[in-house]
Amino acid sequence: MPEEITEVPGRVHKDLKIGFKSAYAGLEVTQTAVWEEAIRDWLQKEDSSAEGK
Repeated sequence: MPEEITEVPGRVHKDLKIGFKSAYAGLEVTQTAVWEEAIRDWLQKEDSSAEGK
């Protein structure tokens, strides 16, 4: 069964976007891969924070 993919729209400051694009291009990874890792890290952090409350 194919993996279901969805789009996550968002807005960031122009300088942040430029730095982000430059960084992931220099690492030879896709923007999608970086976004997925960042979201997973954030969710894990939030989960850990919720356990401590």
